Amino acid sequence: MSTKITEIGKAECKIIRDAMQVALDLVAEDFGLEILAGNISYEPGKARITVTAKVPGALSEALKFEAELSGYTLDEVDGRKLVDFKPRAHKMPWIYEQNGKRYKCGSAIADKYFKTGEAKVMLMRPSAAPTQG
Repeated sequence: MSTKITEIGKAECKIIRDAMQVALDLVAEDFGLEILAGNISYEPGKARITVTAKVPGALSEALKFEAELSGYTLDEVDGRKLVDFKPRAHKMPWIYEQNGKRYKCGSAIADKYFKTGEAKVMLMRPSAAPTQG
C-alpha cells in the first residue's frame, strides 16, 4: 500500500521510519548485519533520518577501551553483559543486556555488576586492600 505524503510532520515521520525499517531489515538479512533507522529531524518539506549498521555482536571501541580502563569484564556475569558505552551520556553511560532487554546504568551500578578481581575487592572492602610498606 502506498501513502502519498504532501507535508512532513511527526505522524508522517513514524510512517516513514516504520516503512524504512521493513526495507532495512531485508537488506540487513542479506548482508548479515543489524541495521536500524534512528532519530528523525524534520521540517515541513524534508526529513533527516539517521541509519546505523553494525556487525551483530561487535563491541564498540569505546566500550572496549572504557571497560578495560575501569576494570570491567566484557563477559557475562549473573546473566548481565556489557554491550555498549555512550561517552556523551555522563550520568548513565553504560548499557548492559539482561534477559534480552537492554538497560542503562551509571558507574556505581557498573562497578557492582562488572568490576573484576582485585579491583572489585578493593571497591567492596577498602580495608582489605593490600597495604604498602
